[in-house]
Amino acid sequence: MTKKILIAHDFNLDLKMYKLDKNILNKNKFIKKSFKIKNFDNLSKTEKLRVKIFWGNRLNIKIINQLKNLKYVHFGSKGVNEDLSKYLKKKKIKYTNTKKIFVKPMVSSILSSIFASSRGINISYFLRQNKKNDRKNADNFNDYMNNVYDENFLLVGFGEINKKLLNVLKLFSKNISIINRSIIINKNIKKFFYLTKLNQAVKNQKFIINTLPLTNETKNIFDKKVFKNFKKNSIFINYGRGDTVNFKDLKKYAKLKKLVLCLDVFNSSQYVNPYKPIKKNYYFSNKFLNIITPHIGAYDKFYWEKQIDLFSKNVRKFIHVIN
Repeated sequence: MTKKILIAHDFNLDLKMYKLDKNILNKNKFIKKSFKIKNFDNLSKTEKLRVKIFWGNRLNIKIINQLKNLKYVHFGSKGVNEDLSKYLKKKKIKYTNTKKIFVKPMVSSILSSIFASSRGINISYFLRQNKKNDRKNADNFNDYMNNVYDENFLLVGFGEINKKLLNVLKLFSKNISIINRSIIINKNIKKFFYLTKLNQAVKNQKFIINTLPLTNETKNIFDKKVFKNFKKNSIFINYGRGDTVNFKDLKKYAKLKKLVLCLDVFNSSQYVNPYKPIKKNYYFSNKFLNIITPHIGAYDKFYWEKQIDLFSKNVRKFIHVIN
């Protein structure tokens, strides 16, 4: 009988999207027949030397160096740290990530932020919490009511998420600009800016939507030089990477420019642990306007069905690398 290939995983958090659903996994006949899957934290030193596949989100160089026979990695998340990606390539370890699974839930989350932050949903929630939810009090926030229709949008980055988002937003506005590292030609784009021109691109934009990955080029790219050009009362929506934003500068200019913030990702300096991606009671100024979610923008109740199916298909493609 052929010995099963050992797969190490790190889906061991007590959260539905980060805890491997073994009931769904066991229904996949290909994986069940060919592989043995174990939590990385439970592996002995001998077992770590047998691991050929790693499946998870929190892989790092230290773990890679413990897995001497690692041949293939599948990330359960969309983004891959640039330094980690380079190290995997240096070690000639093949890898794939989870891209399209997250597109629809992320676009849904961004659209929710757009409408909630511009049609007074955020304000009504704050007023209700303070038992002041009436039209007289809401009237004080009239400057923050926007139509969405015909507003100016800037999509920062043009990966799968913003591509799909563009297809929705074009129904509401013809004033959509894109900023990207390489040129984008699309009939629904009013203006295109290179990433190096971010400080110019943000001028006169009502909605600035960031979905940038974290690279050496994008780290802290949203800084005081950029924020000082934000339009007063504009809405900054970040579903990219937290470290693309200088949080110290954001905090300062959120107050100066009276910005509305919709944040699902945070600076690594604010990170507590996987369960608490932001420090308790961490607020920006104008907290009555802001929508702060604990990194749940990609949540999808069908995640494991999709993830296991994708992993199974990818393993089939890379089985020649593993054997």
